[in-house]
Amino acid sequence: FFLHLFFKDKPQSTMSEQAFPQQRGRGGRSGRGGRGGRGGGFRPIRLSRTVSIVNEPKYSDTTVVVLRLPAECEEEVRKDAEAVGTVSKFNSASTRFSGQKFEVTFESAEDAASFVETENDKVFGDIDARVVLKRVGFTLMKVTRVPDDDNIDDKSVFVGGVRDMSDDDIRALFTNPKDFRRPRDFFALVSFETSDEAAAACGQKTVGENEVRIEMSRPPFKKESTEVRKFEVHNKLLLFRTADVPDEVLNEELAKYGEVTNYDRQRSHVVVEFSTASEASKARRGLSRAQLIDDCPPMIVRVYSDYLTPEEFEERVQDSRAQRQQNRESNRKNIRENKSEKKAAPRRAPAAPAVELTDEEQEKLDRTVFVRALVSINDDDLKGFFNPEAIEDFLRIRGNARITFSSAEETANAMNQEGTNIDDTGKVLHVEKARPWRKREPREPREPADPNNRVFFARIPRSAKREDLLEKFAGLQRVIFTRFGRGILVFDTVENAQEAVNCNGEAVFGGEYPMRFEFAHPRTNRRRHRSRRHD
Repeated sequence: FFLHLFFKDKPQSTMSEQAFPQQRGRGGRSGRGGRGGRGGGFRPIRLSRTVSIVNEPKYSDTTVVVLRLPAECEEEVRKDAEAVGTVSKFNSASTRFSGQKFEVTFESAEDAASFVETENDKVFGDIDARVVLKRVGFTLMKVTRVPDDDNIDDKSVFVGGVRDMSDDDIRALFTNPKDFRRPRDFFALVSFETSDEAAAACGQKTVGENEVRIEMSRPPFKKESTEVRKFEVHNKLLLFRTADVPDEVLNEELAKYGEVTNYDRQRSHVVVEFSTASEASKARRGLSRAQLIDDCPPMIVRVYSDYLTPEEFEERVQDSRAQRQQNRESNRKNIRENKSEKKAAPRRAPAAPAVELTDEEQEKLDRTVFVRALVSINDDDLKGFFNPEAIEDFLRIRGNARITFSSAEETANAMNQEGTNIDDTGKVLHVEKARPWRKREPREPREPADPNNRVFFARIPRSAKREDLLEKFAGLQRVIFTRFGRGILVFDTVENAQEAVNCNGEAVFGGEYPMRFEFAHPRTNRRRHRSRRHD
């Protein structure tokens, strides 16, 4: 509102899309566009002295935007649009600074161009409308300055090496010059009536200490624009703010992240190429905002980008996809080879060799079966699946059983019970031929620990509590229960710990089995089991 009051009495310059279409929404320093603009903010990228990358806006052919008008003008704008041509769509929305915005879509581009031309000259009350074609995006363009050979001026000459000379001294070098211009101190431009006079004036002259060079003027430059697309090269980096960093220091720091295949120092930056993209990514994370030497600004690291034509871009994308596919196949091949090597290598230590059996032991083994996965069934129910009278030997090993029958016929009948349902939950019997026992080397007994104030106990009844241990042993300070009825007792003195060790082999706290008490070994770095009961 205040901006409207400030600008309402000032003349507003009308603008058409042909005159200067880039003005609406041109980018400012902040990257969000100019005042009242709609973004953009793309600064031209200067690749060389003659080549730069600019972001040119694209405009719709049939959609027109009307700005700077209040909401009350909606019906009037709609009538003006319908009077020009067929309107297929009409939208209205509010903006931050320009009041109301109206978008009008015509069926033909000619109607849209005619509406822009007529409506720009119209005044709504005391406000000039601003009508432009709608911007629909941006296009990266590569702008190249090339000599314009079609517009060569053959009647003017270039005078160089005149930094210390005055304008009168330079004019004195020529006879009857038509025009004289000195854009800079070190050169001047002189034009003549005919091209023959300009050609005759060319040559080398010495004026005092100055060597004056006179030659025909160079052709003017013209701009050629080509649409390009941005392609990021992920294994190449651009390092900025490295002018004060020596190459030796920078190369030493880059070598920490991988193999550098190319190093090129430019006037304002350094281009670094790594062998792989992963190494470049690590270097980018590690060197960003880094200060390699004192009194040096933080380094800025960016990914290198190539600006290619659409055809070159598609070729580069296809090559990149083929390279990625090749890398995937190589990785899969390496994974398969690693898996095959792991399968070939033994996971555990080799099993102990089988015991050589006598004829009698072999005959008994032929009459023995092994039944597994018997967690939810007791011994009597298991024997009920076979002939209990024919069972000669029965050994229950946790959730498995080893059963020896009296004859080979009974053994064959037991093998036929494979897959029989145990209960209604779907569990079945798994019966297979028994294997011979493996011969295992006896484990060397562990040396007893030296006397200390910590005592290891085992086979304690589940009914025993911490209070029972404190009442049983004098000087007990801490009780640590681990698992499976084991734990550690911490005493105040070694003498009280010795009294607990003397109870080794006694069935205390109402247990059926004798308990085990011995001095505990020193603690190692192994993970400690926390108590599930109490401390």
